[in-house]
Amino acid sequence: LDIPVPIHMFTDDEHTYLAQSANTHQKLTRFYELWTKKEAYSKFLGKGLSLRTNSYSIFTPPIKNMLHSSIINGCMLSICTHQSPLSFNPVIL
Repeated sequence: LDIPVPIHMFTDDEHTYLAQSANTHQKLTRFYELWTKKEAYSKFLGKGLSLRTNSYSIFTPPIKNMLHSSIINGCMLSICTHQSPLSFNPVIL
C-alpha cells in the first residue's frame, strides 16, 4: 500500500522525509506531522491555508525551532510558538 501525496503540498526536503519512511505506518505518521506543523505555522502567521504549503519548509531555521509535535490518543498535535512549549499535558474530556 502506497500513500500518494500531491507534489504541490510539500517542499523537496519534505517529500524526501516522507520517501525515507521505513513503512506505510511511518509514512502516514510523517505525513500528519508535516501537515499539522504546516497548519500550525500558517495559523501562527495569521495566514491560515491562504499561505501556499510548498512556499516554506518546516525543516528550515527558525521555523523548525518554533514547531513542536506529539501524538496524543492516536492524534498528531502540533503547535507553533516563539517560546519553548510546556510539556504536552492534555486534558481528556
